[in-house]
Amino acid sequence: MSRFRYLVSHETYKKYYEDYKSYKVDKNSYIQSTKFETLFKLNEIFDRKLETEYTLHNQINNITGFEDVFYLFKSNSGVEYRLDLIPIEDKTISYPNYVSVSFSLSKNNPNDSIPSDYDALTDKNEMMEIMSRLLYLIDVYKGEFGDKVFMIGYCDNIKKMQIYEYLIRIVFKDYKLEKIKTSAFPDGYSLFLIKI
Repeated sequence: MSRFRYLVSHETYKKYYEDYKSYKVDKNSYIQSTKFETLFKLNEIFDRKLETEYTLHNQINNITGFEDVFYLFKSNSGVEYRLDLIPIEDKTISYPNYVSVSFSLSKNNPNDSIPSDYDALTDKNEMMEIMSRLLYLIDVYKGEFGDKVFMIGYCDNIKKMQIYEYLIRIVFKDYKLEKIKTSAFPDGYSLFLIKI
């Protein structure tokens, strides 16, 4: 199996190693520094939000009474995705009010899909672009609904969880990451993002 490398600025390369004592993203990919620091830093995908056209949908959740929000958007290749932001109250954990963040292909609705459809890797080879678009859309959400504690729930797809965890470290630089067990995901941990 071939290994995938992400080119990053030397500054990001050093910071990543300081924080995680490794240059590996997962067993099949790693980050590599470029010697063109100034030129490359301007275009580094980890450091930017990608302005995104979207369609906003919101509805009151009949169970929680909160307003669920989802954004439909397209990648440069024309693939349509959805970002779901669902407020949750759980008084059994240290962050009782948070917003569940999940994304998938637009055809996969978490309310009517079987979980394996929603949790499956999209395998469209546009992960960095999508994460930059998600960062932009989460900022749009925060502008409308205020800053929140965000949570990415556990899924059985270990590779997808590793992708989430790695990209959160890079893209959500002003948040701290905590792994917490919740009643909603008893089989594994959830990733909580708390504004620093």
